[in-house]
Amino acid sequence: MVAALDPTQPARYPETNRLGEPALTTKKAVSEDARLALDFLFEERNNFEIKNGEWHFSHYKHHRNINQPEFAGNGNNTGKMPVFTAADNALILAEAALRLGQLGEAIRLVNEGTRTTRGNLPKLAANANITQVEQAIFYERAIELLGSAPMSLWLDRRRLAAREPYPVLLPLGGLQSGTPAQLPVPARELLTRGLESYTFGGENDPEGIIPIPN
Repeated sequence: MVAALDPTQPARYPETNRLGEPALTTKKAVSEDARLALDFLFEERNNFEIKNGEWHFSHYKHHRNINQPEFAGNGNNTGKMPVFTAADNALILAEAALRLGQLGEAIRLVNEGTRTTRGNLPKLAANANITQVEQAIFYERAIELLGSAPMSLWLDRRRLAAREPYPVLLPLGGLQSGTPAQLPVPARELLTRGLESYTFGGENDPEGIIPIPN
C-alpha cells in the first residue's frame, strides 16, 4: 500500500535475512497524496518477528480510525464501522460509467471525489484514456476504502489484474501466484458434516481455484 502512495518504495519489504536482499535504505515514504500523512502512521521499528516472514514488515500502519474517529471505531477500535461509504458508492458509479463507455462521466466522478477532496491530488485530464481512468479508480478504492470495505482490495486484485510471481510484485497489481482466489467452506462446518476439509492456493494451485485437501 505504501508503494502505491510512494512509487519509490518497494512493493514488498526486502527479505534481507532469508534472501540476502539489500536492506531498505529509505524507510519514510513521500507522497503527493495527502492521505499518507492523514491516514497512516510512520514507525521507525518493526514489531514483527523475522521468523514469521520479513514480507510482513512495514514502517506504516493504518490509523484513520484513530486520526478520524468519526470514520470508524470511535477512535479506539470499538463502536460503529461503515460498511458502505459515500466514497465507495461514488467509485462504483465511476467504474460503471467506465464500463459503459461513458469516459467523461467516469472522469468527472473521480475528479469530484476523494482523489481531490482528501488526497489533494491533481484532477485527471479531460482526455485521460480508459487505462488511466481504470488505474485511478483502482488506486482510489485501495487507499480510500482501506479499513471500511472488507476484503475489497483482495477482490479488486483478483478481478482487475493477472497473477504475479512473488519476486515481481506491483503495488496494486494482481494477486501473488498461489494466493487463494476463493474461500473454502469453514473446516468446522465440513467436519460437522463428515466431509474432508480443504483449502485453496499454494505451490500446487497457483491460480488459487482448485480444492486442495488438508
